[in-house]
Amino acid sequence: MNTLRRQAGFTLLELLVASAIVVIIGIGASMVFSQTLENREHVGARASALADLQRTFVFIQRDLEQIVARPARDELGDLQSALLSDGDGGVEFTRTGWMNPLSTRPRGALQRVRYRLEDDRLLREYWEHPDRQAGSEPVSSTLASGVQSFKVQYLFREGSADYVWHDTWPLPADQEKPPLLRRLPLAVSIELETTQFGAMKRFFRVVANAHARET
Repeated sequence: MNTLRRQAGFTLLELLVASAIVVIIGIGASMVFSQTLENREHVGARASALADLQRTFVFIQRDLEQIVARPARDELGDLQSALLSDGDGGVEFTRTGWMNPLSTRPRGALQRVRYRLEDDRLLREYWEHPDRQAGSEPVSSTLASGVQSFKVQYLFREGSADYVWHDTWPLPADQEKPPLLRRLPLAVSIELETTQFGAMKRFFRVVANAHARET
């Protein structure tokens, strides 16, 4: 009888060991769950950043596909090149094909667009009219964050010379010649360097739109 009674229950040591095992399993499960959530958040953030980069290049491609050889005036009334590097790695140009299906605001189909880097954010800005008025501010949107550098280069060939990539546009010899402010490069190279994906470069062929002289 005493033997059966001893076999029917647990000793204090057995209960302590069982409790310790349950605690260890619980801690392990909690750590695995926490790590899974952390990995999920990391993967989600990386996927979101990659989607932003893809969207950025889509915007750039669509804008450059609609580029026109049409100079524009800045807020001071000075004539600017149809395509203009801003001196800080950014680029500004005139594009057409800006739809206004409901005609809610009186404006043309031309749009002055600028891409520039500010506080690790790549911005796309545009003005409703290519010839800006004093005090006019662009409409700005952030395309990508965590961008460490934004570099634009311009491919051009002068006469029979070799094709050369230039860091600025217009070319120095063209800046004081208004007729040449309509000149566009043959291609544009865009290089983005981000904290998550490193450097990414894309090349875009420039074909001036047929409405180059639209005002």
